[in-house]
Amino acid sequence: MRRPFVLLFSLAMHFTVYSPVLQAGWTGSLETLGQSSSSIRGEEENEFLMWGDAHYINASRDTEFNLLFTQQIKDRQETEIYQLFVSREFSSTDKINIGRFQKSDMSGFYIIDGILFNSRADKLNFNLYAGKPKRLEGFSITEGTGIAGADLFIPPHEIKVSGRQSFTATHQHKLSVQHQQDEISVSQTNLQNKHLDRIGLTSQIIFQPQHIAPSNSAFYNRDVEVNGALSFHLQTAAIESLYFKTALPLSEKLLLDLSVKHNSYPNPAIDFKSQFYKLFNRGEQSEVQSSLYFSPRAHEQHAIEIRYIQREVGDEGEGLAFNSEFSWSQLRLKSRLEFFDFMDQDHAGIYLNIEHALGSFSKIALGSVFRVQQSQLRHTTQVYGVEARWDWKIERDLLFYCSAELINQDRFDDFYNLRTPNDDYRFSVSLTKYWDTPWTP
Repeated sequence: MRRPFVLLFSLAMHFTVYSPVLQAGWTGSLETLGQSSSSIRGEEENEFLMWGDAHYINASRDTEFNLLFTQQIKDRQETEIYQLFVSREFSSTDKINIGRFQKSDMSGFYIIDGILFNSRADKLNFNLYAGKPKRLEGFSITEGTGIAGADLFIPPHEIKVSGRQSFTATHQHKLSVQHQQDEISVSQTNLQNKHLDRIGLTSQIIFQPQHIAPSNSAFYNRDVEVNGALSFHLQTAAIESLYFKTALPLSEKLLLDLSVKHNSYPNPAIDFKSQFYKLFNRGEQSEVQSSLYFSPRAHEQHAIEIRYIQREVGDEGEGLAFNSEFSWSQLRLKSRLEFFDFMDQDHAGIYLNIEHALGSFSKIALGSVFRVQQSQLRHTTQVYGVEARWDWKIERDLLFYCSAELINQDRFDDFYNLRTPNDDYRFSVSLTKYWDTPWTP
């Protein structure tokens, strides 16, 4: 059923790319990737992947067409469409999208088969949407029955404060209302329609200092950005998710970054994000992370990260990491040392990466990892890995890269009679073509 679509799309792409008449108004890219790898069972796998996106706008700029797809040729050919919609402007302020489009909100990142209406006024901007939500990969439950909602965007507003510490505060907000429904299995033979109603608020405030920073300062004149998000479950009158993040310059060379996350799931768990937390976390999860950045020189930066996780079901977890980065004219070096203890699993790892520019159109990168993990299922696992990659910009609109990865790990604990191959590898070759053919008067 998908082959006719692939054939028609290939013909359309051929005429679009090579026809001077049909080229106008099209932008997009087409990436092809071929790779050979060994799986965890020691079997060799060869596959061919293709990612494509295309955007068309007519000469009067009131009608648009958007397409985003992937195609995989492995044991069999599979094509997935992530975006396929037509957008039409009815006035300078009103626009409607019909088809399949992507959305990110309180329900996570997903796609909708339906309709979206957008209206832009002088001081307000809002969306109305409805359709059938889907997830095409990454989770066992892939579809919902229906979704509808509204997003109200309040554009940025500036507040200027004068005095000894003069600054400008710019704030913007988004208020969301959402309704979802799905069929929930209450027994092997009985399905019931359940619904979920929630409201959400997303805010951002940026404080811009008015003073002039010293020439050797990395953080002194940096904007202070505060981001927050909150979603509220109406059926249970409870906070479903909470997110807060801010970065505070402490001095010319020190920056403190703080973030807090809290997630739970409503009952019943209808949307994809709620199903994820119900299945994997089995309850609420809270996470606090603090990072202190130190930049002694313009080409050097270090960071210390502290992380704490608490779950309703399961143990607490703590993490500690040290990051360093050095940059020169054509060379960049990154390193990370981390320790993590969570739910009877302890691991320590060190990561190194170096990039070198061979010129204006080419660069190479080498990476390595060493990790030790101890858990109840695997007595002790040691992992070594190396990666090499070469990127080459053949032309302005043609990119090529090839990479090789090799991972070596010891076998699993003999007590459980589980074993894996000593070596896993992957070789990849990719070619990406971009095109941009705007209308010319």
